[in-house]
Amino acid sequence: KLHYLATIDEITDSHMRVFKRSKAIKRIKWEADIGTGILSGLLLFFMIPNPIELRLIVGIIGIFGGAVTYWLLYPRSMYRRTRRAIKDQCGNSDGAYFEVELRETGIWTTTNTTQIEFAWSNLHSINEEPTLLEFAMRDGSVVLVQKRAFNDKKQIEMFLQTANKFRDMYGVQNKPAI
Repeated sequence: KLHYLATIDEITDSHMRVFKRSKAIKRIKWEADIGTGILSGLLLFFMIPNPIELRLIVGIIGIFGGAVTYWLLYPRSMYRRTRRAIKDQCGNSDGAYFEVELRETGIWTTTNTTQIEFAWSNLHSINEEPTLLEFAMRDGSVVLVQKRAFNDKKQIEMFLQTANKFRDMYGVQNKPAI
């Protein structure tokens, strides 16, 4: 069982990874992107005086300009909003107490007072990154374990061996993340 204080930025990172995998979030982003483009184009179309050819050209440029601007600004904006919401949830603290345990039934986690267990059959992949271990689930959720929670590299290796053993017991292949 591992436990550590997950920082606001680490919690935000885990949420952003879930958002990247979410079909609903992707759809919302595309709808907002298209809506922003159309609104920008219409606004410019009605602001520009005649001739109609000029209005159409400026309106079309506005559609693409608005869509591209939204597309470029969205990731940073979403990160800031998510971070602000997490900070509100954590109160004035620097983060949230995080605990993770590999059990035969799945990956058990608790953050402050919320407990979740992810079944091994839901595991899509195990990815080792420079600062963390990522357990990506088939349903799009993710468990991130910061390497700083371990005492040394040997403990990280043992944790991964245990995870791989449980994963292999249930026949799930270690495929690249979604």
